[in-house]
Amino acid sequence: MKIFDGERVIDKQSVTIKGEKIVNIGGPAPEGAGIIDAKGCYVGPYL
Repeated sequence: MKIFDGERVIDKQSVTIKGEKIVNIGGPAPEGAGIIDAKGCYVGPYL
């Protein structure tokens, strides 16, 4: 997944989403989390 923070693209990162909010960028997924393979996709503040 590529993350766009409004100014730059950050390549190859994981994102943890809880409800409708991004709660963590980078690092391992929490235990019991669902995993979505989003290789090649973008996420940004427009979600």
